[in-house]
Amino acid sequence: MIDSRFRTIITVALREAESRRVAAGYNGSHHDNGAGRIKEICNVWQAGLEGLVPEPLNEFAKQARIETDPEWVEYQRLRKKFEGK
Repeated sequence: MIDSRFRTIITVALREAESRRVAAGYNGSHHDNGAGRIKEICNVWQAGLEGLVPEPLNEFAKQARIETDPEWVEYQRLRKKFEGK
């Protein structure tokens, strides 16, 4: 139910983004009237629905994997212990 609702919202939003992009082109605008931002938001939502990490968050996901690695946690514990931090 929620999944189909979000997919419908994404479809409507992407349609609006395309409309804004085309209108900006016809008007000779130097920007896309927010179409790019709408697409970015939709891509994040889409990734979430698919259980994936959104592209803009890949760097943070990589760091999170490092910080939750048991060996990294142990290294940090020992470093604090012996460096007195």
